Amino acid sequence: MLIKFFTLFFVGAALVAASVSEGYASSSRYRTLFSDRHRQPNLPWRHLASTEEESLVALLEILQGSPTGQKVIKAAAHKAAQVGKTLTDIIRVDDFSKTDTTLSRKFYVRHPEHVVYEEHSLVYLDKDLTVADAVLDLAHELTHYTWRAAFDPYAEDFTVRDLIKTTIEGAGGEVEAYLMECKVWGEIWRGRYSSSNCTKIYDEDHGKFSREKAISLFYQLGQHYEAWEALRELLNLDRQDFPYASNRPTLFVSSYYSLPYPLAAIKEFQGIREKTCRNEERRLRLLREQLAANQASAQQSVYYRLGRRYQQQCSGQKGFAAELVPPALRLMAF
Repeated sequence: MLIKFFTLFFVGAALVAASVSEGYASSSRYRTLFSDRHRQPNLPWRHLASTEEESLVALLEILQGSPTGQKVIKAAAHKAAQVGKTLTDIIRVDDFSKTDTTLSRKFYVRHPEHVVYEEHSLVYLDKDLTVADAVLDLAHELTHYTWRAAFDPYAEDFTVRDLIKTTIEGAGGEVEAYLMECKVWGEIWRGRYSSSNCTKIYDEDHGKFSREKAISLFYQLGQHYEAWEALRELLNLDRQDFPYASNRPTLFVSSYYSLPYPLAAIKEFQGIREKTCRNEERRLRLLREQLAANQASAQQSVYYRLGRRYQQQCSGQKGFAAELVPPALRLMAF
């Protein structure tokens, strides 16, 4: 009988793009840029139809008018279909736009060493956006939903460095989502970029948006640069892994943490690690109870392996249960 169900909640997109200067995830974004009356860009998006559900469908139809939007919608719909959902099934309305992913871990109490993972994602759309902002947010969040690479927070190779890099630069990360929405903007609203953050990454010489320029914007730490440097040294992060980090004024911040993305990712990592350590503590307790009743050699080796990982990953965490680490390991440096 399956009696244990532990859930780790984290933001798969994790860190929703927001602009300090222009309110990137608010209704103030791109206020004056859109003059296409047919699509009513400045209208509150929930006024597109008589119901919220119909208004959402209308937004998707506008997004569908972009070649890039078509690609995003097709891929997102395919992913939703794999779990028996439609595209509108995985989109909710909330106070701000985000993509949430819940990773569920299941195991049988008699076999705590055998673990099965399930991942569920939902997209949330800011209820107060204009049509134009909502279309762009949909493109952004559906990019996270579709292409954001899954990761195992319990894995030994899950590191803060990798979370920072994948959150910003990885597949389906903030840079790709930002580039995607800029492409949609250009395709639907005839390339009018004059008052947008998209102008900052548009390469006039090559006639396209620059990924390199986009990456650099997400590493502009402004007044938080000294804090970043202190944490980078504390966490033994190599400066060469983050060549774009600078003290230039911050442009994008996480709406979850109100911090530039590199620092927000560190905070996210800390929250994830706290949850995984608590969950691993529960699993180790179960395993130890079973070993007390049955000295199975196979479970002894599993307990040793899991105890070593728990020691390595969780010894610095609040509430670390040293008594759960096998005695032979407690004497070893790690």
